[in-house]
Amino acid sequence: MAPTLGRQPGEAVELERVVGPSGNLAIRGQQFWLGPARVGQLVRFWIDCDMVHLSIGGTRVKTVRSHLSVNDLAIVVAQGAVPSGPPPLPATLEPGGVVQLERAVSRFGSINLGGRKFLIAESLGGRQVGIWIEGPTLMAFDLDTRELLRTGSNPVPLEQLRGLRRVRPAGPPLR
Repeated sequence: MAPTLGRQPGEAVELERVVGPSGNLAIRGQQFWLGPARVGQLVRFWIDCDMVHLSIGGTRVKTVRSHLSVNDLAIVVAQGAVPSGPPPLPATLEPGGVVQLERAVSRFGSINLGGRKFLIAESLGGRQVGIWIEGPTLMAFDLDTRELLRTGSNPVPLEQLRGLRRVRPAGPPLR
């Protein structure tokens, strides 16, 4: 497929979709769970081959790794996506920056960060939680509601944060 005028293959694109009754959206096979509370809302997608940012009403609500290829992006452009501006989040972690990631809490209440186990809360055992790291503070939060569940000290230095899997700049503030 030929690129559109002035656009290189694989460059970021934007498009909008309305959240359906299931609370789930999909683009070229990649699914995005937004939940039933978001049904009927208009979601703006910023997509490249590395990241997907979802915004509602100008506020970014989710950022995930992209599973889309250069060919997938060409197809969504052919279906009406437009070239995008800069991403809503910086691509690199800054010193003192706030980051988040997702982890499964073991049945004993711990998570794994950088090959080391850290106790979060035994009561959260078996749950998938968000981890928000801001300077010396580590917070566990509910991924659907963004409600704060636990707070503790951050055991991971900045240079190690960059190497953690699925770490990204933080999303909207926690409740």
